[in-house]
Amino acid sequence: MIREGDEDTECYVIKRGNAVVTRLNGGKTETLAGISGGSLFGEDALISSLPRSATVTMSSDGVVMVLSKQDFDTLLKTPVLEYVKEDELDELFENSDTGVVILDVRTTQESNQNPIARAKNIPLAQLRSRMPSLNRNFLYIIEGEGRAEAAAYILSEAGFAVRVLHRSED
Repeated sequence: MIREGDEDTECYVIKRGNAVVTRLNGGKTETLAGISGGSLFGEDALISSLPRSATVTMSSDGVVMVLSKQDFDTLLKTPVLEYVKEDELDELFENSDTGVVILDVRTTQESNQNPIARAKNIPLAQLRSRMPSLNRNFLYIIEGEGRAEAAAYILSEAGFAVRVLHRSED
């Protein structure tokens, strides 16, 4: 259905059937998940405008529905994501009823070269596999250029409280 590294302007919903999600890791194919009816996939690339982060292959006969980027933005992305301005961070840290974590979803190399103060780095490509280590009681402020919205969408769909950091322009 989709191939890791490809650029595309659609996401998909499995209406009936099963699929396998894989990614190349050190030259070997790693199975990340099995998905079935009702599962949405391919949305990460639509939100982040980055190439596909994994390959999805149907493992049975099935029916898949296609959703264009424009329809996805209208129906799903816009209502789900919330934003916070950089100048609101200190107030959030001081007055939040829960813990607040800045989550940097850039690559480890990007994060090491240009660290973000008080941020925990989990690259977008690792976010789903590292999600169990995150505390569902915390508010996550997502930073990471074009990848922040994709990460926020993934986390919000999994039931986490998230906001995308909107940095002020200099």
